[in-house]
Amino acid sequence: MDNIFILVAIGFLVGTLGTLIGAGGGFILVPLLIITEPGFSPEVITAISIAIVGANAISGSIAYAQQGRIDYKAGLLFAIFTIPGSILGVYTTKYIPKSVFHIVFGLLLIGLGFFLFFRKQKPAALPPDMEGKKRWKQHHLVDSGGTHYRYTYNQTIGILISVIVGYLSPVLGI
Repeated sequence: MDNIFILVAIGFLVGTLGTLIGAGGGFILVPLLIITEPGFSPEVITAISIAIVGANAISGSIAYAQQGRIDYKAGLLFAIFTIPGSILGVYTTKYIPKSVFHIVFGLLLIGLGFFLFFRKQKPAALPPDMEGKKRWKQHHLVDSGGTHYRYTYNQTIGILISVIVGYLSPVLGI
C-alpha cells in the first residue's frame, strides 16, 4: 500500500462507491485495511476510515445542497444527537481486541448483505395523515430540478437511531 497511485485509486473507488450508495465507503475501506495492513489496530483502522467517510460525506452533502435535497432542520437535529454516541464510540475502540473487531465487522457485513438481499422492495407510501400526532413530522421538499418529495418520520425514533449510529460509526469505522 506504499504506492501513491494505488492509494489514490483505492481512495477514488471507495469515495465513488461510498457516496453513490450513501454509505461513505467504510464498509469497503475497513476490510481493505484489515487485509493489507494487518498490523494496524482497530483504533487506527477506524480513524482512517472515519476520516475518509467524513470527506465523502462532505462532498456528497455539497452536491445534495446544490440540488436542494437537504432537510436542514431534520439533518441538524439528528446530527446533534450523534455527537454523544460518537464520543463514547471513540473511547470504546481502545478496548476492543483486534480479533473481536474483525469478527464483529465481518458479522456486520454478512448481516447487512442478508438484509439487502432478502428485503422486500415495496413502493414507498405516505402513512395516513400524521398531522397533529406527537413526534411525527411531515415534510415537503422541492429540489432545484422541481421534483417534489413528501415524507414523514418519527422524530423520537430518528433521535434514538442517531445516538446508536453515532456510537457504531467510530467503533466500526463506517
